[in-house]
Amino acid sequence: MWLYNLSTLCPPDGSGRRLVDALLDQVASWFAPGGPLATLDGLQLDVFQLGMDARGGVDADCDGAVDLAVKDGVDTYLQGQIQLCKGLRQILGADRYLITDSGVGQEPDPASVNGIEVEGFPSINDYDITRWSQALMTLELWRLRGVSPRLSYPLYKFAAPNDYPVSFNRFRLTLAAALATNSAVSWFNDPGGSSLQPNDVVVWDELVAGTASQPGWLGAPRGETIHLAERKPDLLNGAGVSWSKALTDTFTGPGVSFAVQSPRNPVLVVTRRQPSTELSFTIPGRALNGPDVVLGLDLLAAPRPAYASTIGRKCTVKVAGSGGELAQTITVPTTWFHAVLGYHDIGPGPIQITFTIDGDAPLRLRGLRMFAAPEAIARGFTKGAMFANPSRHEVTFDVAALFPGRSFTRITGNVDQDPVTNDGRGVGSTLTLGPLDALVVRTV
Repeated sequence: MWLYNLSTLCPPDGSGRRLVDALLDQVASWFAPGGPLATLDGLQLDVFQLGMDARGGVDADCDGAVDLAVKDGVDTYLQGQIQLCKGLRQILGADRYLITDSGVGQEPDPASVNGIEVEGFPSINDYDITRWSQALMTLELWRLRGVSPRLSYPLYKFAAPNDYPVSFNRFRLTLAAALATNSAVSWFNDPGGSSLQPNDVVVWDELVAGTASQPGWLGAPRGETIHLAERKPDLLNGAGVSWSKALTDTFTGPGVSFAVQSPRNPVLVVTRRQPSTELSFTIPGRALNGPDVVLGLDLLAAPRPAYASTIGRKCTVKVAGSGGELAQTITVPTTWFHAVLGYHDIGPGPIQITFTIDGDAPLRLRGLRMFAAPEAIARGFTKGAMFANPSRHEVTFDVAALFPGRSFTRITGNVDQDPVTNDGRGVGSTLTLGPLDALVVRTV
């Protein structure tokens, strides 16, 4: 899609059509009754973005002057993307899927799009699973938004040299993310290895209960995904829930003001006093007694007037400490969204949190809590359970407390996959997972 001039500045042809109009006319003919794509269930737009770093020399209105497809501070390429998706939705109707890629710079409109693909989880180059939370929150956001029927999926894929041999534990983490967010799952790197012939497919053991060869064996979800860190003590002792003056007085940001609204359910409103391309502020955190921290909070972004009211805003949350720093970027929608962001190897000691969101419209925050714990999740299903540990060290799950009265056993894996992990043995009242691993187990 990046080769098309989707900008609303694109010069029209002799009949008054811009590129988006011409493209929609062509796609409409493809999906019309008797058209070459009439029997397809939908359409996916890959690499649906044109970041500013890729716009060098772009002259969207073709007047001979570089404009980067920006006019008066407005991204006209994004405006064109919104128009394209709206038109495609009208062409596809309610019964077909419209899906886009979900790179960090992509901003598909949930009023037109059914879901997204996360190509590589967390990304094709993040073999260390550094930004697990960023990718998980992308899937979680689209679990809650988008046109019905919703369909999103992570694609297990890593770039060379980490593509083969495949990493069974990293596939399990990809699967766990899908299970946590009601997503589908797919894969590019095959457990059968790189020597497979075209169209040969080997199915991962976890999808069919290994040697049992039973699709759908895990059953339906029983309850929401549990973020274990959110059951730990809040390092802010509720100050980010009440937005105490003692806490908010420590917040700083260039040209930014802070106000607390709704005393019964306190909301912190962050406002930019002068027009700007972004809003940024810093929160001094508490001291950590270990390497990891998890943030849990609700966010709501005011829409930007130049775009559809359903388009969210990109927000980068950076945490810095003695162990290093890590920035993760999520989309903050124009309705309340609960985000859980885990950061590894940041502590010990004091930390600092910086929020930077595009645009200068207000940002609202609610219920900020901070946990000195690794990010780990679990979820129950009618016929089993899922556990995931994307951290850098072992995590022990209290299985008995998480799923009272239930007993589980590991699946039995095929000898050419990971039979050491999937060895059929029972799961006790606790389960310890090593770093960067996940497990799906079945009910006894």
